[in-house]
Amino acid sequence: MKENNANARTGHDSYFRSVFKAPERAAELLKLAARHNESLAEFLKTVDLSTLTEISESFSDTESFGYADLAFTVKITDSEVSDHNKARDADLLVGILEEHKSSKDPNITAQLVKYWYHIMAKNQRNIPTVAIVFYNGRESWNLENKTMFPNYPKYYRNIGLPFRLELVDIG
Repeated sequence: MKENNANARTGHDSYFRSVFKAPERAAELLKLAARHNESLAEFLKTVDLSTLTEISESFSDTESFGYADLAFTVKITDSEVSDHNKARDADLLVGILEEHKSSKDPNITAQLVKYWYHIMAKNQRNIPTVAIVFYNGRESWNLENKTMFPNYPKYYRNIGLPFRLELVDIG
């Protein structure tokens, strides 16, 4: 029988959520994590963390997955927007999903896709999104295979995720 993850969530999940729900704290966590994650550092160069805004009640589907830990939007920095597009796209946004895991989860990709879909549907706006998994487990975990269908024939593996996926090992 499949256990409902909403019931299986532990205290550290709610702790992570409560501590990093504040945009200022989330921004500090992202900056700290970027010191050891080159790809995340590259992402942070393109956004203005002072504009980080929580997507409140971002997603909840306790039937299947429980709650997403955190979801935010952030504006692209002016230096990253071409002069031609500045007036028209002054409010270019990027979505950030933050999920905390204390053990390897083979369903993390499906979970994040579901979160992403519901947030985009709720906001009726499709924006580029970076999903960041903060992992503090004991085992090594590699999320390098960033495809929706890793077990399918090679042809189908080029179908990518609807977001950029980053793993930050804080363990």
